[in-house]
Amino acid sequence: MNVLLQIAVRNVFRNRRRTAFTLSAIVVALTVVLVITSINNAFYRFTVGNAVDSKLGALQIHRKGYLSNVSLNPLSFHFPYTDKLIEQLEKIEGVKSVAGRIQLRGLVSNGQDQALFFGRAVDLNREKLVCPRWMDSLNPGSQPLDPASVSQVLLGLELGRSLGVPTDTSQQVRLAYLNISAASPSGRQNAIDVEVRGLMRSELPIEEKRSIVLPLSEAQALLGL
Repeated sequence: MNVLLQIAVRNVFRNRRRTAFTLSAIVVALTVVLVITSINNAFYRFTVGNAVDSKLGALQIHRKGYLSNVSLNPLSFHFPYTDKLIEQLEKIEGVKSVAGRIQLRGLVSNGQDQALFFGRAVDLNREKLVCPRWMDSLNPGSQPLDPASVSQVLLGLELGRSLGVPTDTSQQVRLAYLNISAASPSGRQNAIDVEVRGLMRSELPIEEKRSIVLPLSEAQALLGL
């Protein structure tokens, strides 16, 4: 056996209390590192999974040039949302379901005050297949969007409060109507009256202050798409 190794082994067993103390310190340090790493990894996976399952979907398809024009006029990169397109995409290996979306922005008003909004228009008949947790952020007392109804929206919690959307003591959202306006890809302004079905919570304060969710057909009518 190597002389240095013999000396090392002898020193380890010469003072067993010191050795146990050192070994305990190493074990505690490694445990702390592993726990912190596990928490970070779990938080990262939860954040990504929550975004995918509630808002984004696992994969998005856009026309070329869309991402570089998101801050300008992304609506000019729209394309037809047809049954044929859905059928073609669902034939791709690994694709479970497809749902159309429109991202839009405009103004929302209660007749006295108005605010800028960022809207997400979804296909109510298919959205749950792509984002199974998309309604999990509903505030207590709120109602989900009804595929059989038209002219309805969900508001971010703070946006609803700033526009005076009333709630009673049981936290049931009472009937409220707002007006939303937006510009089509060609710049034509249009506005529609909508019923507030409920409020949505978010971990992002800016999202609660600016977000609106509405049916895809409603956004198509508003924007002329």
